[in-house]
Amino acid sequence: MTVENTADERFVTNHYRWTLQKWDGGRWRRIAPLAVPGPLHRIPPGESHEYRLSPTDGVARGQDAYFAESDITIGGLGPGVYGLSMRGYFESVPDTERVAAAVFGFAGSGNPIRPTNGVTSVTRDGSSLIVRSETVQSERETLTASFVEGAADVPLLPEHVRQLAGLLNTLSYAPTEGVDTVRYVGRTDDVQLVETYLSAVTPSDATRYGFRDYTFELSVGE
Repeated sequence: MTVENTADERFVTNHYRWTLQKWDGGRWRRIAPLAVPGPLHRIPPGESHEYRLSPTDGVARGQDAYFAESDITIGGLGPGVYGLSMRGYFESVPDTERVAAAVFGFAGSGNPIRPTNGVTSVTRDGSSLIVRSETVQSERETLTASFVEGAADVPLLPEHVRQLAGLLNTLSYAPTEGVDTVRYVGRTDDVQLVETYLSAVTPSDATRYGFRDYTFELSVGE
């Protein structure tokens, strides 16, 4: 996406403040980013700024995984219609925000929802599955997905789930018969990023999430 300033004054923006969304069910759903660095940039008259989006198979390892001024790398994207947008204002009218956007699509099929290669063991304790990855104890945290009855506050897209090791390593086991909780014991960063990511891409009051035919709640810690 190329943002060109055809006006006769500078356009003020933050090149990191782009937003990637997917069109789903008659509305746009946010995919990325999470946090955004705060510098101001200016596009002089007659000049432009270019964004390049590159899909990848990797998962995000931290908020800074989405920091990108021009070259954006996002994992987990599947087929469908997406929108990439940025915003800013002209110096003479700082209270009037302008938005530039590009709409594009991907065909084919997305990667399946499956555990990451980091999973080293899966054990069962009654109605619970314990999924572990190879992590030193001092850098270890637990994410628990508890499957419940009833409607979800917000459904998650496959593109949301594929972003994060914590979601892949719990929700991949949701179809297991007789299991109502999945505990993932993995890297602290992977576990904590789940809460951070979901708070950025879903309503702030959401506590029950949906994915496919399942409704679940998430908790961090033992």
